[in-house]
Amino acid sequence: MNNTLHTLTLIQATPDRERALAAHLELIREQARQAPGCLDFQVLRDADNARRWVIHETWRSAADLDNHLLTPYMQDFFNELAKLVDDIDTRLLLAPFDAQPAEDDPVP
Repeated sequence: MNNTLHTLTLIQATPDRERALAAHLELIREQARQAPGCLDFQVLRDADNARRWVIHETWRSAADLDNHLLTPYMQDFFNELAKLVDDIDTRLLLAPFDAQPAEDDPVP
């Protein structure tokens, strides 16, 4: 069984806080890419809206992601989040896609 975990986070920066958010995201990207279990970490900026960001992360396991979220650089970001971000939405995704439903999935 593959325990690889992906996260997809959509962030809308607070007006006039785009540069501060960008600085945090750059630090997080560089630190996360060195973290145990990080397979990929991408920070993308929306081409049509400079306040909008997309972060795609790939982690070897949920435990690796949990450890990343407890790091000092992530805690610093969480402490500043209310000042930097108007909206944030994170989705956890499993990979790879399996067309077969799990045994406990309801049948449509």
